Amino acid sequence: GSVSIETARLCPDVTVYAVEKKDKLVRLINMNKETYSIPNLHVIHGSAPEKLNGLPGPQRVFVGGSSGAMTEIMELVSRKMEDGIVVINAATIETLNEAVQGLETYGFDVDVTEVSVSRSKLISGKRHMSALNPIFIVRGERENR
Repeated sequence: GSVSIETARLCPDVTVYAVEKKDKLVRLINMNKETYSIPNLHVIHGSAPEKLNGLPGPQRVFVGGSSGAMTEIMELVSRKMEDGIVVINAATIETLNEAVQGLETYGFDVDVTEVSVSRSKLISGKRHMSALNPIFIVRGERENR
């Protein structure tokens, strides 16, 4: 939800659709939409890919989680998107692999960035940097299909 909120705020002339299956997160996105007066954000309660069927063809897609439906999401997005960019966050090697394979299967040029963050913690009175799990950001772009 936070990506859709920020995108809609930064690009007021763009229509943004946020598909979210969790009740609590739908309420939070709607609350933020009202708090920040974001008229160009449309919150869709439900799961992808089912809820994607009724939406117009996208120019940009962000997938923050697929709940195991990455293949179906990629197939549907590919069918509806003439050209554009898809960004997928992957926390596991399996999701990274699915994202890269799915995008390449549907003709996207793919690149991957790994983001790692560490936080300090005290060990024997000294600060030690403790690594958190990395996140992979997969970007696929397709032009003039």
